[in-house]
Amino acid sequence: MGKTAEFLYINKETLAREAEMESESAGKPEIGRVTPCPSRSTSNQIRQSLMGCAKKRCFLPKKSQKMKLKHCEIGPQGNEQRLPRAIPPRRDKKLRGLRKSYQKAATKMTFSRKQLLLSLLLMLSQQLLTVMGHPQYRQLKCATPDGQLRGGPDPAMCHIVIKDMETESPGRPAAEGDGCFWEVLDSGDDERVYCDLVCPKAHTVFISSIDQGHRACFNFYTYQLEKRDEDWYLWRSGKCLNSTISFTIGCKFDEPFRTQFPSDADVFARLRARARKALKA
Repeated sequence: MGKTAEFLYINKETLAREAEMESESAGKPEIGRVTPCPSRSTSNQIRQSLMGCAKKRCFLPKKSQKMKLKHCEIGPQGNEQRLPRAIPPRRDKKLRGLRKSYQKAATKMTFSRKQLLLSLLLMLSQQLLTVMGHPQYRQLKCATPDGQLRGGPDPAMCHIVIKDMETESPGRPAAEGDGCFWEVLDSGDDERVYCDLVCPKAHTVFISSIDQGHRACFNFYTYQLEKRDEDWYLWRSGKCLNSTISFTIGCKFDEPFRTQFPSDADVFARLRARARKALKA
């Protein structure tokens, strides 16, 4: 074979190899290579773009960029990935400011919630102390010689019974008349008998029970609880003064009752002193 034929044969083989390499490189795209998609000005270019970018995701770049061609990216394993967009600096500052303000608001909210919970707990504890407290009970027993319930001719004589519990029986009775005294109102039309209940510094005092079916003693009209300074009294007036009746009164203290009166003797001494004071007046 001549030199010319041999040269042509070598050139053919070289061209064939180069064509194979080009076809292989066209079939296997490079990793991370960005290729511009052709514009859609003509139908031929549209066909070429469809053939070239059929399996590629295209997106427009930023408006600030001068080039308006679409760009496509091929991922490292042939998967299509969209190029990340950079956040503009102004928008980034706004986002940071919003994030900081949100964090501050969240901390303030948590702090205010803690304060609210603490105040609620304090209020509940105070209410529980007010409701529960340290209870004491008194029974004021008033009796007439004839036992009349509607008001007889004779006045009733009363005495106080000290109880630690409402169901305590018979309790610790004081002497008759101790702690009770008469008073006349300024108008002179109404006379009242006050009896000391020995409930000083009590935050709550209430009438627990009264004899049922009574027709001479009516609350706010002929009997009532009254507070003077730190002491509590029960007064009677009108027909209730001449009626047989029994009141049960409850007292609630912030501290145990025995911190003020260590023994019943101290309680009875107070009642006697109250009666002597009324007699001197």
